Amino acid sequence: MKKSLLFLLFTLLVIPLSSFAPGNSDEIVSRERNWFTCMKCFTVFYGGRQSQGVCKAGGEHQRGSVELLLNMTDCSDCYSDNCSDQFYFCKNCSSLFYTPDKSKSAPCAAGGKHAAENWDFKYYLTKYRGPDKPVFKDENVNGKQECRFDGYICKNCHCYLTSEGGGQPCAGGKTHDANMSYKFFVLAADSPCGF
Repeated sequence: MKKSLLFLLFTLLVIPLSSFAPGNSDEIVSRERNWFTCMKCFTVFYGGRQSQGVCKAGGEHQRGSVELLLNMTDCSDCYSDNCSDQFYFCKNCSSLFYTPDKSKSAPCAAGGKHAAENWDFKYYLTKYRGPDKPVFKDENVNGKQECRFDGYICKNCHCYLTSEGGGQPCAGGKTHDANMSYKFFVLAADSPCGF
């Protein structure tokens, strides 16, 4: 019995603990489902709860037809080094919002300011400046091209909106102002390009 315990102890000391950890690879990062574009205000919101969140255009957000995926750990699915980890889920309106400083959150459609459900939990979006999109590692997986949509941050409410979102109702002003210099990309779930 003592020999078995000594052998087990010796084995654990000799084999580095790092060998039990997952290795570095080009695997796709962890992603969260149930994000949609609201067909009324064009912000991206979390639709995985009974309440769809407060929409500035009135009532709750209305789901678009395409489900989106958000990176939960990093932007390693992109060859670009441009990654923003300053996106959060607002517990009041259910929208995806941006803030580099949580003490300076922008106006929320539910009233007051955006408030993250958990300030330690961030979403990661690839940002890009220019007319084209960056190159992604998973552009062609299993013979299918993955679709990414570009969007912007509203200057008034700091919500992430799709390209069509400019001019729609906004909590931080009369309408969304999407004239930002960077594009941010999200992935469509379960849909090859050309829906």
